[in-house]
Amino acid sequence: MAFLEKLNKWQKLNLIVIALFLGGTITFLAFSKPSITGFVPATYSIKDLEVIILRDQSYFLNFEEEAKLKSVFISGKILGEGSVNIFLEANGKEYMIFSNELKNSGMDVITGFAIKEIENTDEIEADFVPEVEDILPDIDIEKKDAYSEELRAYVELLQKEAEDTESKRLFIEFIRNAEGYEFNEKCVDTCALFGLEGTNYRFIFDIDQGTTLLVDNIVYSIER
Repeated sequence: MAFLEKLNKWQKLNLIVIALFLGGTITFLAFSKPSITGFVPATYSIKDLEVIILRDQSYFLNFEEEAKLKSVFISGKILGEGSVNIFLEANGKEYMIFSNELKNSGMDVITGFAIKEIENTDEIEADFVPEVEDILPDIDIEKKDAYSEELRAYVELLQKEAEDTESKRLFIEFIRNAEGYEFNEKCVDTCALFGLEGTNYRFIFDIDQGTTLLVDNIVYSIER
């Protein structure tokens, strides 16, 4: 207090301005993940998937060696009006990656940084495998209220054929051409991850019945 009493009014005003600036900067850094993420030394990779999911399902991102996962982004398309929630499970904790129930799920500033980095780094290979193998997921076409007439007729046609790679490709093209909600490079809690390390990470897809999800690709970063 004695120090403040020795200052004139202009010096006190400058001191207040500096204090407010520092306080605002600290608050911004604490709540703005894009700014923090941009300074994490990491290598970004993109993995094309084209995975079709029609019901609750889990996939695993497997690495050959221990990998420190720093961020995860996801892109895809949703057909139907049901809820879609995607989580990352690691070290016994779940992190939301995407939800169509959130109006603003994702941080574009981080995404732009991630995409820029991909062009300048080597891809880190990892396997993305289903917990339960499913070439062409089953749809109960008898439930008239669960699916559109167009989708039900298309799936019925595919089920009459052999469930092979070609059938899956036809189904993917059907989803791509149908009207739906597309999302690109989204993240919620996975824009900046800290303290994660392991050889496999679980992706949990929680989907309402009657809703179709096409996972186009994921972008992930590993600490250098």
